[in-house]
Amino acid sequence: AREYHTRQLRPWPNCIQALLDGVATCQMSPPRIPPEVLKYLGRTFNAWHISLKLLEDHMMQPAKAAEEGTDLFLADLYQLLNEEDMYTAVWQLRAYNDETKVGLGHLQHGYWAYGQDVFFGAMNRAQTLAGPGMLQLSFAEKNLWEEKWIECARRLQQWEILADYSRQQHPDLSIECAWRASDWNLFRDALSRSSLATESLQYKIYQAYLSMHDVSLAKPGDLDTLITQACQTAVKHHASLPDVPALVHVPVLQQFHQLMELRESSMIIKELSAGNRNATQQPQFGNDIKQVLDGWRNRLPQIWDDIAHWNNLFQWREEVYGIVTKSMRDVPHVAAMAQRGTAWSVTKFSHVARKQRLPELALHWLDKKFYSLPVVENAESYMKIREQLKSYLLIGSEYHGSALSTVNGVNVDVLTNPQKAGVLRLRGEVLARIGKNSDAYTAFSAATDIQDANGPSSKAWLAWGRYCDMQLGTAQEAAAPTWANYAVSCYSQGLRHQSDTKNHGSGTPAARLLSLVGEHPTDGVRATFDKFADSIPSWLWLPWLTHLLGMLHSPPVANTVKNIIVRLIQYHPQPVFYRLRAFRMALHPTGVDADATMTDPSAPTLTHEEKETKVRQTPVVSAKQAVNDLFDLVKSSLQTSHTSTDLELLVRELSTCLQLTPEEYLLNMLKAIASMCYQSAFSLQTGTVPAVLQHQVKLAIASLHRLYDTYATSPALKARSIAFRSAHGVAFEAEFALITEMPKLLELLHKWIDMLSGPLTNAPRRLALHQLSPVLSQLQNPAIELPGQYAAQDFDPTGEQHMKLERLEHEVVLVGEQRYRCVFFRATNGRVYPFHVQLTPIAPQLPPGDNSTPFSAVSHLQCIDRPDEPLKHTMSLVVRLLNKHTETRRRLVHVHVPTSTPLTPHMRLLGVEGTFTSLYQIHQDYCQLHNQDPYMALKFHRMHLANGSSPAARQSIYQEIIKTIPDTSLTKVAMRSVSGMSEFFTLKKELSSELGAHSMIQYLLGMPPPNAYSWNFNKSTGAVYFSHMYPAYAADGQLMDSAVPFRLTRNITRLLGLLQISGPMTAVMTATAAALQLHKEDIRHQLAVDMFDDLLSLRYGLGQTSGDPAEDAQFRAKIRQSVQANINKLMQLIRTVVVLPPDQAASKMQPQQISKRVSELIALSQDQNKLHQMAPAFQEWL
Repeated sequence: AREYHTRQLRPWPNCIQALLDGVATCQMSPPRIPPEVLKYLGRTFNAWHISLKLLEDHMMQPAKAAEEGTDLFLADLYQLLNEEDMYTAVWQLRAYNDETKVGLGHLQHGYWAYGQDVFFGAMNRAQTLAGPGMLQLSFAEKNLWEEKWIECARRLQQWEILADYSRQQHPDLSIECAWRASDWNLFRDALSRSSLATESLQYKIYQAYLSMHDVSLAKPGDLDTLITQACQTAVKHHASLPDVPALVHVPVLQQFHQLMELRESSMIIKELSAGNRNATQQPQFGNDIKQVLDGWRNRLPQIWDDIAHWNNLFQWREEVYGIVTKSMRDVPHVAAMAQRGTAWSVTKFSHVARKQRLPELALHWLDKKFYSLPVVENAESYMKIREQLKSYLLIGSEYHGSALSTVNGVNVDVLTNPQKAGVLRLRGEVLARIGKNSDAYTAFSAATDIQDANGPSSKAWLAWGRYCDMQLGTAQEAAAPTWANYAVSCYSQGLRHQSDTKNHGSGTPAARLLSLVGEHPTDGVRATFDKFADSIPSWLWLPWLTHLLGMLHSPPVANTVKNIIVRLIQYHPQPVFYRLRAFRMALHPTGVDADATMTDPSAPTLTHEEKETKVRQTPVVSAKQAVNDLFDLVKSSLQTSHTSTDLELLVRELSTCLQLTPEEYLLNMLKAIASMCYQSAFSLQTGTVPAVLQHQVKLAIASLHRLYDTYATSPALKARSIAFRSAHGVAFEAEFALITEMPKLLELLHKWIDMLSGPLTNAPRRLALHQLSPVLSQLQNPAIELPGQYAAQDFDPTGEQHMKLERLEHEVVLVGEQRYRCVFFRATNGRVYPFHVQLTPIAPQLPPGDNSTPFSAVSHLQCIDRPDEPLKHTMSLVVRLLNKHTETRRRLVHVHVPTSTPLTPHMRLLGVEGTFTSLYQIHQDYCQLHNQDPYMALKFHRMHLANGSSPAARQSIYQEIIKTIPDTSLTKVAMRSVSGMSEFFTLKKELSSELGAHSMIQYLLGMPPPNAYSWNFNKSTGAVYFSHMYPAYAADGQLMDSAVPFRLTRNITRLLGLLQISGPMTAVMTATAAALQLHKEDIRHQLAVDMFDDLLSLRYGLGQTSGDPAEDAQFRAKIRQSVQANINKLMQLIRTVVVLPPDQAASKMQPQQISKRVSELIALSQDQNKLHQMAPAFQEWL
């Protein structure tokens, strides 16, 4: 802390950083540095994250930390870095009073009004020392209450209250209050008496405000000098921040935004002064002003940015608009431009406040600002009415009367027809909320009539569909078909007018439409679906192609579905080709060439248009024949664009030449069976092999035989296949043929795993593409689209918007312990996209004749071939909902959902962003380095569990295992992949954020926590990806509960640490749960389709049926009952995992932490007694 070190304030790295880094790496007895010195060094010498690490180490020693106030210095550093979640986590640990924790939790998730009430009540009680914990309060905690109460008042625009408060205790606060009130005399006086440093950025911005207001008194050039000095100060501040992108840079960028508009404001004022001195009536005068004001409309913060920043911008713009209006009274077109800008700013700010779930602030802003405007255009009047009504509906039932009065008082005669339709639609929503159903029905009907007469739009139809759907949920059994028919009609009409998914809940109307057709198979519903299905834009059906192919087995709607697929082929043949080819192969498991047509050679040759007409007119007799006709049609469509041959070559070569070698295939197959064994119930560890596992072994042998046939088409693999079959194939089949006891099966599995793993350990991980497939290495066709681009399409896709294949890179990388081939597609945009060629060796099938446990037999064992496309649909919807939620967007939450493109029924291209390593692979690397058996813990667990499975026995086994398995393996891998403490902190934060989002989604969608094989980690970025994640179903199709909700085992907890788990991870989990809760109906509709497909594929596999229509219908009805029960269970889970403050107030609950239940779930995930109840394959010791 010596003064001479200040000469190194700017260089990077500097001596202080090097010294602190050395102290941080000391493992034994590091030098002790006082926490106040660490805080000073961290912020002064850009050693932020090194100081944070040392302060956190101090904080882990509770006695010393309490004496030194380490937690306060740590919290201050986090606040300076804009890490609000970490700041809140520190205070949650040190706060004595529960109200502090509750209030901070409310503020953490944007509930400013509720948090302000909590802090105000605490401040009142502190004055009388009334209530528990008040006597133990520290001075810092009382200051925190006051600071947060002021912060809430700022966000809620309570400047009159703050002005009164500032006169007594906070003179610097009066500067801001005076500026907000446009009291420039008071502002000038308060600024002159301010304690703000004259070199600070905020002081210079205030000076610039004052100079622009008193422009006539300012000297020429003073304003430009002030803005230049402010920019230099902002640049210096930016240079003192960490060099890794983080939230701390957001306020600085917002200040640059303010400075940019200050400079543009000075240009406007100069233009006005020049115009007043010269001829202001010239027609071209004001063009420069118009250009700036138009730019302000386009240059806005993000919708999730701090509401205070939005207010700062709009408050200053209002001042500029006022100056322009006042100065240009004699120039009407310039004054009108400023007046329109003022009205637009008012409605835009109220819109942002509503989107951030601050409806009271939105209403307050409209009441305060809008009615004082001299001139308002009809468009802005409509936007004001729209924001008012939506805010009333968002608040709750107490404002429904105000909403009804507002909508009844609208003079629709002055509105355009689209605006009239919007008002009537909102009127229908208001009436539906208050229970006036007949009036609501009439309003929706009138809205759609006006809308259809003035151009296509979907909003009114979709709102009417949601209303009919709501009535369906409460209707009597006799009236249900009628309401279902109405809902299908409205949803179909709404989807028919779609141009993007912005206005209809991220694609859920399509999901609801499909579920209604399946749940209500009446003649009326089917006829309505037939009537409108062909007019719905084809691109909306692309995500549902697999579900539509399955519907070909349903005779009532098969013809309609076939025509939908024909339209998909017409506009999007390439994505249809992949799925149709795989589906066709599933229907023809043997004896049919995957790419051969089924056309009669003697039949006359038809053009593509003639083939399309013939397919449309031919009724569906069987799904198999319909799929054959559709496949012939898609090949014909691709031939017209000259992509058919090359696309077939691409798929065939990828699925044959990039196969696993026989040794790799058999090794993965044996590991999968071993995982199934350890996933079985504890009672089976010493008993006989279950019938399901015996059947899986037989299927493994059969699939190995099928693979031999596939290898015959690949010159690179044919010789190895023959050699392997003669060396191992016969012995493998003979040894596994008669295994009936579990211990013997496990012993044999480990023998073969060890034998096959040895030669592959040091085998090369990089291969040349031209050696594997000369055809692929030379393939170049710019008409071929990259696979997987239609997975999350929000708009009508066209060929020009998608990347095309330029060529395949010449190197193939073997990834993961499965050694899947990763091939790299170079696109026409210059980027390289990696795709994993994943093979799933074992088919999830039941033993013949076993119908007693149709679901649990395969789902409980987590078969690796179980198709996860239905769950990827739901995950894609969740990602869209998170992108719409302000709290998740503000935290930059990213959920990675890989794109999946089928090559065959058991092989796919998986588009994964980056390179991921599983937790088990990290453990395996550690065992290889230390010459340990990676299965040692599982073997030890099984051997000792046979002697007793009591909690004490399991605890004893666990303690013995962790003596040989460290909890630092993941931490060491992460540390080796980064270059410094800043990168390490960023990696941990990204990991905690993504892990929190993935874990909460997994829990709320009914999926068990991932095992060590499925938990994948990107050691470069901290990204997380759960592979092979499916719900676990019981014998009757009901969701099974897991002993622990998430995976938070030793290595993960050690890497993240207490503050990351209780800070960003808990906050992201809470925000994710809140986003799903606010859109739970969208989740319900999506699950109704996806879970049905999942259960159906578990029983029959892709594209298959029992062959008996009556049995199929009975089984589908049973599945729908199970799906409905599962959805009700998940909806209850979503409702209770987070209780939001408005719900607390509505139920008159005592205010409690929003994340209370989330914290309980995290504690449950780390409870050893619960972890011991998990199956051995979970490997809780990793």
